[in-house]
Amino acid sequence: MVEVLSLDLSKIKKGGFLTLTEVSTKTWKKRYFVLHDATLDYFKDQSFKEIIGSIKIVDCTVSTMQEGEMPGFYFTLSISSANSKGVEYVLIAESDADRRAWMREITKVNIVSVFDNELYKALEVNPKKPGYFIPIPFFIVKALKFIEDEALDVEGIYRMNGSAHKIENMVTAINANVNVEFTDIHSTTGLVKLYMRSLKNPVLMHESIPALKALINSPEKQQVELLHNLLRKLPIPNFLFLAYFFKHLCKVIEHEDKNMMKASVLTVCISPALVWQSGNSIDVFSDNSIQQAVFNIMIDNYEALFTDNPLTIYASNGKIYFSKLAQEQDTQWPFTLDAPKGSIVQVLSEDKYGWTVCVFNDKWGAVHKKDLEPVSSPREFLKGISSQTSKWAFGDEFVQKLKNKSPESAQLYELLIEKVRTLREKAAKAVI
Repeated sequence: MVEVLSLDLSKIKKGGFLTLTEVSTKTWKKRYFVLHDATLDYFKDQSFKEIIGSIKIVDCTVSTMQEGEMPGFYFTLSISSANSKGVEYVLIAESDADRRAWMREITKVNIVSVFDNELYKALEVNPKKPGYFIPIPFFIVKALKFIEDEALDVEGIYRMNGSAHKIENMVTAINANVNVEFTDIHSTTGLVKLYMRSLKNPVLMHESIPALKALINSPEKQQVELLHNLLRKLPIPNFLFLAYFFKHLCKVIEHEDKNMMKASVLTVCISPALVWQSGNSIDVFSDNSIQQAVFNIMIDNYEALFTDNPLTIYASNGKIYFSKLAQEQDTQWPFTLDAPKGSIVQVLSEDKYGWTVCVFNDKWGAVHKKDLEPVSSPREFLKGISSQTSKWAFGDEFVQKLKNKSPESAQLYELLIEKVRTLREKAAKAVI
């Protein structure tokens, strides 16, 4: 039981009435909620005289849901079983605006366990701007920049072991969603490898094992195309992580005359962290063969697999639509969309984790679906489209490169280019 007097009023992020039920009980109660630190307390009323309970906002997933038997605007609060009993709460706000406000504030204070978790969960953590999704884990971006700025010529990077104590301290800080500073080269590379190995589902994913086995047994001239198609169908966070990380590894290899880390050495150090069998399946020989073969293909064919802008070749799943950007993105991070709040964007792809590939003018970015909302009116749509004079302004060189590396994408984009140009022209006339 939490003592009411222990509440620091200056730390309260939001308060208000919500109707609550635990999914397991299905009993609805209207309570007064107070969000502070990483805790959601609820009281009988606004007097704060009787606290009913507390919900720790740790590894929490917040989602909207369809309306049910009670009037109002529903959302769910799911707490991971690793941090509680695995309960799920359903809450009802009195308005859509209030629901969005609660979801936004809860997301900001949510503490996400980054290590020993799924890759996409780390993208909810942005220490400098809580509540802003980022396409690459914050500490990975900082770690790779530190390595590239300070250590590309250091002998044995990614091969030599760092301080276990320093790595453990950094893991603790990152799991507390605290910003970290990197000062030791080998501890930094050790942290990067440890993170990849700690993922519940590896970057290349357990589900890809059968396709990867078939790939390495295919004729060599077909392997790049097969891997290209497989990578494009990974979840967007996984695809972008591989593009970002392997671009970094290519820079490491460029300095192999000084750091002594040629591709064959990096293969041994890094490839085990890319993919492995799930559960109790143990096939060390098969794992090693897949890991090393795939690593070498990606290093040797980086440009063919990812291009200058990986987002342009990500596979479309047919969910192509227009939406409105509900929140401006934190553009200090790679692969974010540089567009003002309220912009009309075209969503080209959407994965199972809610990540999308969006285009605004000629700018591409990965945006989480929680940062998108429906366009409110035809006029808003027409005004937003007509103002995008640079949209789809691809040069001939870009289109030809796309045709060479992904004919399917090139054909799709040529159709979309024509469609959007026509829409833009009609929209411009309509809003005059």
